[in-house]
Amino acid sequence: MKESAGILQQAKFIGLILQMIGVAIIFETRSEHVKVSIPFGYDSSTVEYSDMMRHMEVVCIFFWLMGLIEFIIIFWGQTLFNTQSNLLMVFAHAASVLALIDFKSRISHVDNLSTTIVVAG
Repeated sequence: MKESAGILQQAKFIGLILQMIGVAIIFETRSEHVKVSIPFGYDSSTVEYSDMMRHMEVVCIFFWLMGLIEFIIIFWGQTLFNTQSNLLMVFAHAASVLALIDFKSRISHVDNLSTTIVVAG
């Protein structure tokens, strides 16, 4: 039983790292998402563009902070002996990585990022 908990703990950690990488990719390519989100004819000097850019930055930073908290919890070992919780978290991380990849591949609207992050988080 203890061996499976350790393996699930490692899988949960890998899922968390993949989530962080996915959000980093979205953060680095945020200008494409912002350009899709603002009305046609607006450019990078408009207020709408800067508001959408700020929204993307805040959501990504919030996700990274929550990920850091989960990272600390993982290494503190709080969920090490709860195999059912770890298994659920592994599946949740896998689903969230797929949601982040879907968001990135569709070059989605910035408003969809908050929903994706909540589901992914």
